[in-house]
Amino acid sequence: MSFDTAYFKALTDCYTATVTKAGDVEGQYIVQPHTVEADAQNTPEMPALAADAIKPALGDKVLCVTSRNDYVHNYVNRFNRTTGGNIIIIGVFADDLSRDATLRILKDLFVTGDATLGTGAEPMVLGTKLSEWAAKVDAAINALYSWGATGSAPGPTGGIAPFPGTPLAPEWSPSNLSEHHTLD
Repeated sequence: MSFDTAYFKALTDCYTATVTKAGDVEGQYIVQPHTVEADAQNTPEMPALAADAIKPALGDKVLCVTSRNDYVHNYVNRFNRTTGGNIIIIGVFADDLSRDATLRILKDLFVTGDATLGTGAEPMVLGTKLSEWAAKVDAAINALYSWGATGSAPGPTGGIAPFPGTPLAPEWSPSNLSEHHTLD
């Protein structure tokens, strides 16, 4: 049994293309792959289905993968050479690929490792912990206003009652900051 490298390559094909026109069905586009065939000719235009909420414009540079499965995810036999694949658009580039290129992500992005935005000079704030701390600060400020409303103006005959000290002033906790993600 020989190892078919062309078939293996086809299973892992990923390339950029240019969107040339809308396809015949919703969510489908005609793309010109930026690839050259074995006969030295440009790969012909092909239909591609955009993944999830991706909606490229005509002329956009897109990142495509070739799926051996059909668009409804039916199982395929990996041991027999298939006759073709389905192109899936998985991203749209905001500009040409370079060190400073921008990739627009039009769906969810999950980062499982550490993330650095900009120079990463400061840790990111954890939203839920910050919200809980801010709610305690709001309660303390409201308690001060309520206490202040109970008194009468200081003067020769009186003043305001002592502050009861509740709720306690909340202290900022370093655990409100991310240990993994930073930004500037």
